[in-house]
Amino acid sequence: MKNVLVLFLLLACFGVRAQVRPIYFIADSITTDKSKATHYGVFGKISTDTLWTFKLYDLRNNLVQVGTFADSLLMVPVGKFSYYGSVDDFNYDHNTHFYFKQTDRFLAEQGQYVAGKRSGRWVEFFPDGKILSITVYLAGLKHGEYKLFNQRGKLLVAGQHDLDLRDGEWKYLEGKKETYKSGELIAIKP
Repeated sequence: MKNVLVLFLLLACFGVRAQVRPIYFIADSITTDKSKATHYGVFGKISTDTLWTFKLYDLRNNLVQVGTFADSLLMVPVGKFSYYGSVDDFNYDHNTHFYFKQTDRFLAEQGQYVAGKRSGRWVEFFPDGKILSITVYLAGLKHGEYKLFNQRGKLLVAGQHDLDLRDGEWKYLEGKKETYKSGELIAIKP
């Protein structure tokens, strides 16, 4: 992966004098064969800052991701990131029936990175903009509240994570409660 990013940096350095050109990816690896690419991205330095902005697109020019990195190798994400998804893919994955006449894209997830790790409140969205889930992170680990909602905004699941493990009482819409200690299920109340 590092070799690919070094190649990416070299390509970017040679292209500084030229106009911005897309960089093609197969998954998370760079390719020079556009016909095999699954995505492309563009990036650039933000004025005199030490931050690099990055936008990732699919091959149909749909925005997939927007964010900033602390380095030109795009290894350390920092600040706000937004991820975009396909309504059709969401419907397939969640057995739903959202439809928008003008677009197939929607803001799917948003949150912050600190020093390359997810941090704070991350929110996933339904295609109509309502909240699907809230997860709190600390240094890349789930740590704090977790909530899952249905399409009408009703709370389906609520619980806490402690360093990526379920901890304490988890409540479910139908009334069931589970109690966890350090990720281990210790009690269930139907």
